[in-house]
Amino acid sequence: MPDIVYLYEGETITEDDFALSSNNSGYSFFPNPSSAFTTYFTLSIRNKSAKETMDNLVYNYSHTNDNISLTTIPIYYLQPNSIIHVHEELSHINGYYEVTKITLPLTYNGTMNISAVKIPQQIY
Repeated sequence: MPDIVYLYEGETITEDDFALSSNNSGYSFFPNPSSAFTTYFTLSIRNKSAKETMDNLVYNYSHTNDNISLTTIPIYYLQPNSIIHVHEELSHINGYYEVTKITLPLTYNGTMNISAVKIPQQIY
């Protein structure tokens, strides 16, 4: 709820409006000439629909934090923040994951550990 009601040039305050402002409703009336209105305010259009907002909220807040840890032979070109696809039927793991941490040994016969977080799929 706005605290200020802006009056355009030529608008007058009615008795109901005056009673509304004098009864401690929190509204203040501000006569605003049209030249001042265009100086202090700009009109803009946001192309955002209710469906787009709802899809964004479902995408951001409808999944749990799904972490995996992999032990593999060293993959030297892999870096943190890379996206990998993991498919393992026995554990029911299938999807895209973002690599968060890599532990890479410097020995010739070691294995590397990869920690990754699941990237949620967009719902259309």
